Amino acid sequence: MSDSKPLLILAVLALRPDRSASRDYLADLLWPDSDRTRSRRSLRQAIFNISRNASDELLIDDEARSGLNLARERLAVDIVEFDEALEREDFAAAARIHRGPFLAGVDHRAGSEFESWVDSQQSRVRIGLEVAYTHLVSDALEAGETERAVEHARAFADLNPLDERAQSTLVRALRAAGDEVGALQAYEAYRTLLERELGEDPARELEERVDEIRDEVLGPATEVLDSTAAPEVEEPSPEAERPPAPSPPPPPSPPPRPARPAAGWWRLRD
Repeated sequence: MSDSKPLLILAVLALRPDRSASRDYLADLLWPDSDRTRSRRSLRQAIFNISRNASDELLIDDEARSGLNLARERLAVDIVEFDEALEREDFAAAARIHRGPFLAGVDHRAGSEFESWVDSQQSRVRIGLEVAYTHLVSDALEAGETERAVEHARAFADLNPLDERAQSTLVRALRAAGDEVGALQAYEAYRTLLERELGEDPARELEERVDEIRDEVLGPATEVLDSTAAPEVEEPSPEAERPPAPSPPPPPSPPPRPARPAAGWWRLRD
């Protein structure tokens, strides 16, 4: 369908508790900028397009309520199946059913009220997906199936490249699998993307976990380098380098005194 409004009608009906809505409600929700006459005419055209393009009759008139009912058994709705899988705690089925954000690729511009409804559905799916993958990773780790845990964690991280919980789960799974280098690489990729897209840094808790992993990886190498390093040689102090001052020369010896002749042995010469 070139016009997305028929798909939006089906989406609204599929997620309402009783799978039904009044025509006035649908017209006001999807054509909020039009008056009642124009919005009801646009709704009739959208309903006609659904009937013309669907192989089965998907919409049933509720004449008593002037409304529309969705023939649920004739239409597979993935988000409904996703919710049912979560309710029965079949987390593997929930992850398998999920194909992307709610109404991804569909033009759903139809006023602020409808946009808020779409945002709430997308948020609900994200939370459900986080619950599913958290259980899948934890169950795999408890069973010692680290490769399967990494597979689930990587799928969760790929769906949420800027989500801290998803990236932290991947780092934890890689570390449990003994791939500390892979955990550091995953963190660096997330940190770079977060800084480029949002101008933010990872949460302190995740940084502390990565610091522990980095210490595990680099610690042994640091110890080897320390043990093989050459011993430090103590440099002599400036006083030790200065040559000793020369000793002063001894004082000169006095000249020898002449011997005095013995008494009685001297006389004047003529």
